[in-house]
Amino acid sequence: MYNLVMLMLDSGLKDVHIEGISKLYDKFAVEMNDTEAEKHFLMVLEECKNAIAALLADKIHRWASHFR
Repeated sequence: MYNLVMLMLDSGLKDVHIEGISKLYDKFAVEMNDTEAEKHFLMVLEECKNAIAALLADKIHRWASHFR
């Protein structure tokens, strides 16, 4: 996927730039092997699961859906 996005640099799209691609590269941790990537991904999921803002947004969404 990273290679596909790198090919888009020459497309002229205003939102495709090297800084964004660098962030993509970091987020997807493409330099890791499968085992390391799995551990990293599970760690990120655990962090997201415990994020207060996400929990609060989920509660508000459920509450709003209940009153519709």
